Formats: sequence, structure tokens, C-alpha cells
Amino acid sequence: MLQKVVEWININQGLAMVILTFVYVIATIIIVIFNSKSIRELRITRENEMRPYVFGQFTMFSDYINQADFQIRNSGKTGALIKAISIIPDLPISKDSDGISSLAGFVVAPNQVFNIMLKGLLKDIMDNMYTIHIEYQSLGIKQLYVEDYKIPLNAYSLVGHSYVSQDKHSDEANALRNIASILSSMNKRL
Repeated sequence: MLQKVVEWININQGLAMVILTFVYVIATIIIVIFNSKSIRELRITRENEMRPYVFGQFTMFSDYINQADFQIRNSGKTGALIKAISIIPDLPISKDSDGISSLAGFVVAPNQVFNIMLKGLLKDIMDNMYTIHIEYQSLGIKQLYVEDYKIPLNAYSLVGHSYVSQDKHSDEANALRNIASILSSMNKRL
């Protein structure tokens, strides 16, 4: 049987080379297609890993002084330029400012937090559902990102304090940083 196959290949060498070349070309095309998909996914993953992630959040201090802050935080690995920001209903902040929209044009570095002290008591703002819209541009690849979400503050009373931890620091260092943040915020209000 094997001898007949070898004889057929010897007689039809040209056809055998065409068939083998065709299989090789098809296999190469399949490899190129899968490699290009893999490279595209790797690029998207890398861009998402390096992009900024800017969010607004409320920090409550009801245990201490019955007060709240609004924070803008960049949790990403790249700086972000805030293009537009709006919060509905308006936050009770200083009348000397143009409101939260005056933050447009600010650059938020990676792991940077802007604390905006809210006026009034916590109970005055707790019953609101805040709709937050933030547009920001990455300083690295100049891509525009939009975050739209709602924060029901009446649910915050269930949460208590939120603590931030960073992987590169020990648990003790993260705890001390959070205590220092709470004390600093209390000091500003006193």
C-alpha cells in the first residue's frame, strides 16, 4: 500500500507539490488571521489597562461630624483631562465657585483624589438620587471616555465608611492612610 502511494507521488510530483503548497498557504492564512485577532485583543487589553478611570463618589462622615464630601478619583494608570462634568441635582458647594462644572479643564493624575466639601448637613442631601456625567480624555492616547451613572445617597447609610487600599502597600499602611484621610477631612471642617 505504502509503495503504491510512493509510486503515485513520484509519477505526479507536480500535482503533489501543488496540493502541499495549497495546504501550506491555507494553514498560513489561518495562522495570520488568528495572530491578527490575538494582537488586536492584546492591544485593546493593554489600552484598557493603561487608561484613566475617573469616577465621582460621595464620602460620608456621619459618625464624626454628620458631613459629606464629593470626591473625584482617577483609579487608572494614566492622567486624565476632565472635559465636562455635571451632577443633577446640583451639589451644595460654595457659592464662590461656578459649581461642579468649573472642574472642566482640570488634570487628574493617576491615584489622585479631589475632595469637594459639601455645605450643609448630611441629612439635607441624603434623600437625593444624584446623576453623574463625566467626560474625560486620556493624556496618553488622547481618547475620550464618558461615564454616566446614578448614586442613591439613601443607600449610603447602609454602607458606612469606604476605605481605599492599594495593592503595593501593606494592610497597616492602607489603614493608616485612611485614618489620616478621615482626620484631615475632620480638621478641615473644624
